[in-house]
Order: sequence, then structure tokens, then C-alpha cells
Amino acid sequence: GSSYFFIFKKNSSLYLCVDYKSFNKIFIKNYYFLFFILKILNRVLNNKYFLKINIKDAYY
Repeated sequence: GSSYFFIFKKNSSLYLCVDYKSFNKIFIKNYYFLFFILKILNRVLNNKYFLKINIKDAYY
């Protein structure tokens, strides 16, 4: 399993941290990653509408 723990943010709320290193060793790597990127790019480039979300300050 993966190890996890909570840390306190500046505003005293809790933030969950998870270490997925041991979890990632179990799964087989996806060798077709480039194919999926090209497939997604094809779909995006053929659309008329795009959505941009700014999550720069999402942590704090």
C-alpha cells in the first residue's frame, strides 16, 4: 500500500499527502502513452471551444 499523512497548511486546515511510489511499482507501465497524447491532441485541435482553468493558487 501507499503511505499517507496529513500536514497543516498556513490557515490551520489539513492537507492529505500520499506517497504513491510503492503503489506505482504494482502497475504495469503504459507503453502506448504517446499514442494517447496524439489521440487527445487530435480531439482538441478539431474542437471550437477550449477551457482554461487557472489553479495556480489552489493549494493556499
